[in-house]
This record gives sequence, structure tokens and C-alpha cells, in this order.
Amino acid sequence: MPSEDLSARRKAQDEAQKVNDEAAVRAQKAYLEAKKQAEIVYSKALKAAVDDKARKEATAAHEEALKHAEKVRDTIIWEAKVVFTAAWLEKDKEYEAAMAKSKERLDNARKTYDEEKNRANIAYEEAIKSPDKKKAKEAAKVLKKAVEQADKKYREAVKQ
Repeated sequence: MPSEDLSARRKAQDEAQKVNDEAAVRAQKAYLEAKKQAEIVYSKALKAAVDDKARKEATAAHEEALKHAEKVRDTIIWEAKVVFTAAWLEKDKEYEAAMAKSKERLDNARKTYDEEKNRANIAYEEAIKSPDKKKAKEAAKVLKKAVEQADKKYREAVKQ
């Protein structure tokens, strides 16, 4: 069960990482396209400019357009990272809860195993004290069977 939880956790995290990576690629493509368009507009504005003041305004507008494109790209990447982190944390919480439940189940199985084994040992010790050897041999068989049964129950509980 823990290995199934771990594989589900990894699968979900891999999917979230893939979405995060795809968002980053799309953001970069959008940035490059905006930059390309800004370069085209800047080039045409420089050609159309008749004096230094117009060129300076075109350059300032171009720089502002590039800064805006970078901010948009960075914002998209940041949002994708926030979503990825939230998804990862949620799966991590689910995994931790499953591990705690599994540990509790195993602890209970071990406790039950120990109790059954101790009861069988006590019964065996009492039977050995008996003067009847036949009863002692039978008690040894019963002890062996009880320990095997307790061991079987423990292994079944561990498999779940």
C-alpha cells in the first residue's frame, strides 16, 4: 500500500511538473513573440521619426514594451510555480496521511501478534509444569500452531 501511495504521489507530481514546464515554455514563446513585435514597431518608429525627440520617445516606448513583456512572462511562470507547489504539497499531505495510517495498522498487527504469541507461551509453560508428558507434547504442538497462526495473521496484515 505505501508503495502504491508513493507511485501515485510521484505520478501526480510528475504531471504537475509537466504542466509547470509547459506553462514556462508557453510563457517564453509569448515573450519572444511580444519582443519580436516590439522590435518591428520600434524599427518602423525609428524610420518614421524626424527628430531626436521622436527617436528618444520611440526608444523609451520600446524599452517599456520589452519590460512589460518580461513582466508578463515572469508572472505566468510564477503562477505556474504556485500551482505546481500547491499540487505537490497536497499530494505530500495525502502521502503522509497514508503512511501514518499504514504505520498504525502495522503497529496494531505487531501488537496483536505479540499478544497472541505471549498467550500461547503462557499456556505452554503451564502445560509443561503438568506431570502428564502427553499433555506437555500436545501443548508444544498447540504452541507451534498458535505461533504459526499469529505469524500468518501478522503477514496478512502487513500485506494490506
